[in-house]
Amino acid sequence: MHSSPSQNERTPLHTQMALAAQGLRGVEQGQSAREIVAAWPPSPAKPGAQALLYHTLRHWGQARALVAQLAQRKPHPQVQALLAVALALLLPQAVSDAPAALPSYQPFTVVDQTVQAVRSHKRLAAQAGFVNACLRRFLREQDRLLALIHTDPAVRWNHPRWWVQALQDDHADWQAILAANNARAPLTLRVNTAQGTRDAYLARLRDAGIEAWPVLEAGIELAKPQDVHTLPGYAQGAFSVQDAAAQLAAPLLLGGLQATPEQQGQPGQMLRVLDACAAPGGKTSHLLEWAASHRLPLDVLALDVDAGRCARITQNLLRLGWGAALDAGKASAKGLENAAEPSAAPPDSPTAEGPPMDARPAAAAPPTSTTSDTTWRAALRVAVQTGDAAQPEAWRPRWLGEHGLLDALLLDAPCSASGIVRRHPDIRWLRRAQDIDALARTQALLLARLWPLLRPGGRLLYCTCSVFHREGREPIRQFLHTHADAALLGDMLQLLPTSGAPSAGDPAGENHDGFFYALLEKKA
Repeated sequence: MHSSPSQNERTPLHTQMALAAQGLRGVEQGQSAREIVAAWPPSPAKPGAQALLYHTLRHWGQARALVAQLAQRKPHPQVQALLAVALALLLPQAVSDAPAALPSYQPFTVVDQTVQAVRSHKRLAAQAGFVNACLRRFLREQDRLLALIHTDPAVRWNHPRWWVQALQDDHADWQAILAANNARAPLTLRVNTAQGTRDAYLARLRDAGIEAWPVLEAGIELAKPQDVHTLPGYAQGAFSVQDAAAQLAAPLLLGGLQATPEQQGQPGQMLRVLDACAAPGGKTSHLLEWAASHRLPLDVLALDVDAGRCARITQNLLRLGWGAALDAGKASAKGLENAAEPSAAPPDSPTAEGPPMDARPAAAAPPTSTTSDTTWRAALRVAVQTGDAAQPEAWRPRWLGEHGLLDALLLDAPCSASGIVRRHPDIRWLRRAQDIDALARTQALLLARLWPLLRPGGRLLYCTCSVFHREGREPIRQFLHTHADAALLGDMLQLLPTSGAPSAGDPAGENHDGFFYALLEKKA
């Protein structure tokens, strides 16, 4: 752990521990750690309690197993949680990999402050002696106790048993995946190349005394995580926060995408791209940035089923400087509405839903090769819409018309998020084995419902932040088996979470989350 003074050290540890223990109980009841922390009112204890909560979640498997060994009878849930927090501060491995946000505590301090946390709870005060005895016993017998609990791989790796078994079934290097899950993820940025170059932003970071290095085409990894709001240019949209693995989506989908001969013969015609499960909008903005940098005329629809998340997409796009593209998207939608108004047709008639996209207000003519990137930004448009991707009949007419088709489709499907556990350590404890089957059914449904919207020659990029084959190669193989008009472009790409040297054929670099990609083309 780290010993530099901080606000955490000036706030009593027992206060932070009590709040973190409440958070653990919330995770046990099915709440996400992010939701729990967001609901805490501002207080001096909050930052330290959050660090303690996330630290304990990374070591919860071992901590819970130790509590079971130390307590003959199951204690009160709050006492159980407090013991888990304390043990996460005492475990040798946990001490060695504690984040900078946690100061260093001597074992006797941890024991004393845990007892204080119990005593501060009137209903639990009588168990203070029990807690003291449990922790002192651990300090005396830790070598024997750790050897005992580590015979169970699920405890040793701090993951549920079903999760460990699934990784063993899918991957020969399952232990490396679990180790990466227990590591801490870096802060990786994607430079907004529609505003400036990656090298220019790296120079800004160096001038601010921030160590960083380039990854991929537009990415930057920081040597030390920090509050993104304090980084140069955040408010002006100089960058987005996005893991290196997720930064592959836009170039995979758009690289090599070309207009049809009919589109090439129509000045102002844009390529229509759907981001089907778009929140929070990181991939939507990357599509626009990539298009601006590579001079590809795009009309993007960012779709999400939740109105609140759609609002967040819009906020992110505005921060990144895509206000004009949003205005163009709104004007295009307004053109559809106005075209329907003179008919006074019933709302459910084809006329009332608007003409196909070809009849929408024309976009600016595609710039020539000498046109500036600023002009290209003005030539792009994006719309954000609330809608269920599995029910395209509800939103397709307003954007595509009754018979309009897509040139490209990005399906970042709902999944277990098993590839981003190092960023969200609560995920492993919130997921259940049966969730994977339910998610796989949703993924198959989305593929089946969205595929008919793609034109012949169009592309669909299927991706999930999962490492389970059940959510990656298996649904794609099944889809290819049942859809004769679908062809796989290249190989399926399964990226595994890693913080070490890149493996052979890994295009995302050496420190990234777990992700799966499959690029499909509709046969002409």
